[in-house]
Amino acid sequence: MNEFVNFKKRGITLPPGCKDLIDLLQRSSRSVIDGPSRLTATRNDTVTGRLPDVGKYVRIAFESGEAIFTLGITEPGGRLEFALLRVKGDEPRASIAFPNEREEERVVREFFTRRGLQIPESSDTAPGFFLTDLPYQLVYRISSLPFDVAGVSALVTDILRECGRLTDDMPLSFHIEEAFDAA
Repeated sequence: MNEFVNFKKRGITLPPGCKDLIDLLQRSSRSVIDGPSRLTATRNDTVTGRLPDVGKYVRIAFESGEAIFTLGITEPGGRLEFALLRVKGDEPRASIAFPNEREEERVVREFFTRRGLQIPESSDTAPGFFLTDLPYQLVYRISSLPFDVAGVSALVTDILRECGRLTDDMPLSFHIEEAFDAA
């Protein structure tokens, strides 16, 4: 037994800010390059709005001065989720998550094709874990995201209208998280 390692202090929990193991690995590779970083949450809110409010929340994402800003927009049934991540100094990144059902995927693929967005090469396979009977979502990253608030707002609104089959009067959930670098 190694005298320098206290095995009683080991655990299976991930550090704050990590949802899965890849977050931890990506974070540790950035730490080597950028140096140590301590993120402190400044905002973690969920509000209800409607489709016409999308532009307001996308604007908040673009104007936030914090190190990290995330915006999640979910339709009423939770079947479709749009996510926007903006890290200070980087271009915003976005994705759409939806149930792995043929009709849902067809609608999203047709939307991506019409908009000239890159479609993932293969989504025919189930995740490689042992609970194969459970439903799971597909996640499509949105490449070639517009660089302005109006362009991103229009894209998100169109995704929610066409892929989520939403109308202006249906409620949406907007989840906002912000954090600053305390280091």
